[in-house]
Amino acid sequence: MWNPIKLGKSMYHLMTTYGEGAPVDYSKDLTGDDRLDHVMVIFRELRLPFSLHMVHKLRKKERGRDLLWGRKWNDKEYVENVVIPKLSDLKYLESLAPNTVGAHYANLVKAFGIEDIYNQRFKAEEADQKGASPLPGSYSSVEVDMRENLSRHLLLVHDIIHVLTRYDTSSIGEGMVQVYTSRLTHWWTPHVIGFGIAMKEVLHNKNFDVWPMYREALKQSKQVDVDLLLYSPIEFLEQDIQEVRDRFNIQVPTEYLKYARKYPGHVKLNTFHPEYDDIAWEQIDEVSI
Repeated sequence: MWNPIKLGKSMYHLMTTYGEGAPVDYSKDLTGDDRLDHVMVIFRELRLPFSLHMVHKLRKKERGRDLLWGRKWNDKEYVENVVIPKLSDLKYLESLAPNTVGAHYANLVKAFGIEDIYNQRFKAEEADQKGASPLPGSYSSVEVDMRENLSRHLLLVHDIIHVLTRYDTSSIGEGMVQVYTSRLTHWWTPHVIGFGIAMKEVLHNKNFDVWPMYREALKQSKQVDVDLLLYSPIEFLEQDIQEVRDRFNIQVPTEYLKYARKYPGHVKLNTFHPEYDDIAWEQIDEVSI
C-alpha cells in the first residue's frame, strides 16, 4: 500500500499508454499471481485512508451494510452461482428487448466477457498473505472481508454503470465512469484515475478540450442517486433503460457527445444498442452543444 514505485509506474501508464492497444503489463497480487492491471494497482495502493469514508457512508444504510458484509444480493455464493452465470448468458441477454438494460449490456460485453474483469477482484486466498491489511488483529479480518465483498460487487457493476451513463469503454469513457464510481461509492480514489485519464487526453490532443466533459461528469455525477450502487448488477437487466436512468437521475452527457463528434477516433460509442432509438441522446443538436 502506498508503494511509490507501483503508483508511479501505474500513473505513468494511465497518462501515456492506457487504452492505446499496448500490451497490458500485469502486476502481482499478494499471492504472486500476475493478474492486476494498472487501474487495479492504483485502487489497491490508495485504498487507505480514503476507503474509510466509503465504509462510513455505506454503513448508514441497510443495503450498504449488505454490500459491505456480503449478504443477500452480494453473498459470495449467490454472486458466483446466480449473478455471474446470468451476466455471462449472452443467449438470454440478447433475447431481451433492445430498450432493456440487459440488451445494452450484452452489446457491450459480448466482445470481451466478464471473466478477466472478475479475476482481478481481491481474493480470499490473499487474505493470509503479509500486507493484506495494515490493521491489527480482528480489525484486519474485518477489513479483508469488506475488501473482498466490495471488490466483487464493484467489478461486476462497472459495466452496468457504463451502459446507464452512456460512457463507452474507450480510455476517456473509462475515465468518466471512474468519476461516477467515486460519487456512487463516496470514495476519493477513483477520482485519481479519472483525473489521470483526463490528463492523458490533454497530453494526447495537446489541448484542453477534455475538461468541459470532465467538469460535466463531475457535475452530473453529483446529482445521481447514489443508491444505484446498492443493487445487484442483475437487478435492472429486464427493465427499460431510460426508466432506470430517470429513476436514478442519470442525465445525458452533452459534452461527451461534443467530444465524440470532434474526436471520433478517441471513442467507441459501444454502450448504445444498435436497435435502440435513444431519443434523449439523438435530440441533442448542434445548437445545444
